[in-house]
Formats: sequence, C-alpha cells, structure tokens
Amino acid sequence: MSAESRASNTTVSRRADGGWQHASGADLYGLYQETKPLATLLPEKPAIYMWKLRLRHDHLIKHDPQRTLRQLMRITKVSQGRTQPIQASHGLRVLGIQLCGTTLPENKKRVLATFLARPANSGWMLNYLEDLEQHLPALYVGEAGNLSKRTLDHLSGVTDFARLLEHDPELAWTDLNLYYMIMGGPTDADSPLRKAVEYITAVVTVSAFTQRPG
Repeated sequence: MSAESRASNTTVSRRADGGWQHASGADLYGLYQETKPLATLLPEKPAIYMWKLRLRHDHLIKHDPQRTLRQLMRITKVSQGRTQPIQASHGLRVLGIQLCGTTLPENKKRVLATFLARPANSGWMLNYLEDLEQHLPALYVGEAGNLSKRTLDHLSGVTDFARLLEHDPELAWTDLNLYYMIMGGPTDADSPLRKAVEYITAVVTVSAFTQRPG
C-alpha cells in the first residue's frame, strides 16, 4: 500500500461518524443518580463534546404561557460563562467576568406576554427555543477516548467544569444538553487529532467555562 493510500485510509478512519448528536442533561443526571450506566444513552466511543444551555425544558407546555415567559426571562440572564478571580497586581484583585444578559426589559416582557396568551403562539415559541439551542455558544467543550466514561466524570464532580457548575447558583446538569460527535476508533483513546479539533471547537463556540482547550 502506498503512503498516499495509507494517509487516505487514516483520514477516513478518523472522520466524524454521523454528525452532531445530543442527549438530555436531565436524563443523564437521572441515570447517574440512579447509579445506572450512562451507556444506555451515550456511546462508549471517542468523541468531541459540548455542554450547552438547554432552552426548552420538559416542564414547558403550550397552555402555560406564564411558565414559558418565566423561562424566557431566565435564559436572557443566565450565565453562559464566568472567569475565575484574577490577581491583576498586589493591590488589585478582579473578582471575575461573567458572560450573561440582564433578563427581559419590561416593554418586551409585555409584548411577549400578549403573544404567548394564544396557545398556537406559545407552541411556536417552544419550537423556536428548541431550534435556537442549536445556535448557542458552548458552555464547555471537551474530548474523550470514551464519551460515556468522561460524562460520568463530569456528573460525579471530578472535572473542572463540574466544580464550576457546583458553585454556580443559576446552572445545574438538568439545565444543560450534551452535544457530541463520534470521532475515531477503539484504538484512538489518546488522539492528537481529536485534541486539535477540540481546540478549534472550543475557540469558535466561545465555550466560556472551558479553561484549557486542547
């Protein structure tokens, strides 16, 4: 086999398989609490992954416009990233920078309350939130030789992101979804290529809770 053919085969074997998929953070956390294997929802394969804010919760229903409005108010102020305190000098300590909005202005809140009063409009908003989630920045980006095992590390609190989440009053695992793309084969437990793609993913999706991409 020529060097060109071997390079071609290597590239194909490492290509992402099937595009981006996602799993509910609430479902994953439920399995963790019940000490059930995450492999029922996640593959035990190498992957790039992103934790993202979950916009449409299961408790949102078409005929409860007030609950939907509260969710809209919440997601427009929830933290999408936070830096650790920075010691700028001996006498200057910056407590951190938070990436978030300031919730809905009153005039927009009134407009949305009127709009959501109609069940058809409320249903449209729920679908809109579900679609909008695809375009959100990532909160955290990572890569793993075994996606199921790495997700368990997060849920059990042993990762940097888990510790940040533990001290965030606005976010919990049930507020997130896990997006992932299978990348590599069983022998790719430690892949420089996957780490490089993780780095690109972290940079272009902002992922403001990621401390050390790649």
